[in-house]
Amino acid sequence: MNSENYGTHIKHIRQKMGLTQNQVAEALGVTPGYISNVENNRTAMSLRIFNILCEALWLLSGFSRWYSGSGIFRNCAWS
Repeated sequence: MNSENYGTHIKHIRQKMGLTQNQVAEALGVTPGYISNVENNRTAMSLRIFNILCEALWLLSGFSRWYSGSGIFRNCAWS
């Protein structure tokens, strides 16, 4: 995965899971605008927030649904 466009991967996974930017932002304790900026590659997500996102998506995805098919999870603390 190109580190320049990881926001696109985050957006794709969020949409596939049927989550809104507002829902993700609330779960992470950030603003919807921050999520939008990350997904559109305008800002980098902090490592702390990225790990929280990975853990949340891991739990919501049934523990393995996205893990095997998405390179986005390869750098999470729990992988």
